[in-house]
Amino acid sequence: MANVSRKIEIAANVAIVVVAVLVGVVAVKRFWPSGAEGPGISAGSRISIPGVDWQRNGESLVLALSPQCHFCSESAPFYQRLVKESEASGDARLVGLFPNQVEDGERYLASLGVRLPEVRRGPFPKLGIEATPTLLLVNQEGVVSHVWIGKLTPEKESEVLTQIKRHS
Repeated sequence: MANVSRKIEIAANVAIVVVAVLVGVVAVKRFWPSGAEGPGISAGSRISIPGVDWQRNGESLVLALSPQCHFCSESAPFYQRLVKESEASGDARLVGLFPNQVEDGERYLASLGVRLPEVRRGPFPKLGIEATPTLLLVNQEGVVSHVWIGKLTPEKESEVLTQIKRHS
């Protein structure tokens, strides 16, 4: 009888370990930050946003945002700084991109105190944008040179500012 109890105990322990590993894998896949570039959009990708003329814009920094994204709202001070520095130095043209109506995006930006020179609507999944906020530095040919995803650390914010100055 002791032998049967021991086998049941070992089987139960193995089952618990297997379930714990599965739960861990699912949690990591769902909640772990994806790093600097997601699988959908990356440096070297060509992007086309309805109504945006990359040739006319020159270097552009696209801010893909959503009014439902709390990281977008938390990043408002950085976006305000981007606008201020871009206007002062003529750095990359800023383009706001929203999954919904342009008017909703403009209202959202106004509520954050951010005024972008160009706001467009675009199908995020079709463009390869899988999370917000996503910032894309795009050249005159519509090719993405840099991608930043999520709420940026102060170091990443500095990197964005350095890159737009370098490419403008």
